[in-house]
Amino acid sequence: MPAEHVPRPKNAFMFFRSYYNANPLKFLDPSDQPHPDQNSVSCAAAAIWRAYTLEEKRPFQEMADREKERYAVEYPGYKY
Repeated sequence: MPAEHVPRPKNAFMFFRSYYNANPLKFLDPSDQPHPDQNSVSCAAAAIWRAYTLEEKRPFQEMADREKERYAVEYPGYKY
């Protein structure tokens, strides 16, 4: 029987991207593009993430750290 597939834990950017994706118009100017496509949203999220300071990234890094700790408990020996 094949081993159960375990998805990789989210990293800090993945948590940010989920937060960003929940309301992209909070970050984008709707007059530029009232209904942005997924590519525009992804590019904008990446640009904002790169411009964030370590302090602005901290909450997302903390979420990623908790996710990593949870994986250590739920999936001992998990490597990716």
